[in-house]
Order: sequence, then C-alpha cells, then structure tokens
Amino acid sequence: MVVSVRWISQTGTKTKDNRDCAGVGIRKGGALGVVLDGSTSGPDSGDLARKISRALVDWYLSAEGEITSEVLTARIREIHRALSKEHRRDSASYMIAHFRSRREVVVLHAGDCLLGLNDDKAGIDWVSQPHTLANVAGNVSIPDIVDV
Repeated sequence: MVVSVRWISQTGTKTKDNRDCAGVGIRKGGALGVVLDGSTSGPDSGDLARKISRALVDWYLSAEGEITSEVLTARIREIHRALSKEHRRDSASYMIAHFRSRREVVVLHAGDCLLGLNDDKAGIDWVSQPHTLANVAGNVSIPDIVDV
C-alpha cells in the first residue's frame, strides 16, 4: 500500500505556541495517521498532544493482531489515563485514521479536528463534523462554526 501524507497546520490566535501535532505510523498492511489539537485552555495542552501522538504511533508500530476501532479506543483511553496525572488541566482534540487497506479506513475523532478530501480545484469536502457546542443542537456547517 502506498501512503501519501499532506498535513496543514495553522497556529491559533489565542496562544503564542502552535499546539497542533501529527503522527504517522506505516507498517505492512496498514497505516495510522493521527492529528491532535491541544486546547487553548490548558497550559501544557500542546505537550499533551505531542505525547499522545508519539505514544499512539509507537504502540501501533509494535502492536500485533487486528487493529479494530475498539482496540484503538482502548489504547487511546490507556494513553490518556497514563498522562492524566501529569496533565490535569490539559486536553486535546484528535482525529485518528487507520488505513486497513486501500479501500477500508477506520476513523475516530473527538473535538474539533476535521477530516476532509482535498481537491485543488473544488477545495475541501469535509467528511466529518466537529464535536463542539456550536453543533450540539443541530447540524451547523463548518464555515458557520468557524465564524462563531
């Protein structure tokens, strides 16, 4: 399987540091892509995001057996539990994409990280919706959420 990665990050306006990070793990028969966005409310949320990314990719590269959404969910919970004492006030949104084959992708996400298909002419076709207060009561478009 051929994997091509393109990641775009924009520094936010609420903090001096960029709290975005990404990680990619490629192994025979699959790939794992992770994008995290550290929250502006916690002082070390960028560090938390980087640690989650590294731990998840390192685990993926050495894991044996089938990687299912349940296995990924359990692993992200373990990582969060291990880091929660050090990062009590920090949080991060994430998007995890596990490419099981050329035609099968498992995607898990929490918060405002988005997954989209980019076309150089048509722009981005967003295939996920963020988990935010803006869209809790209904389906609000991504451009409208950005304007909130």
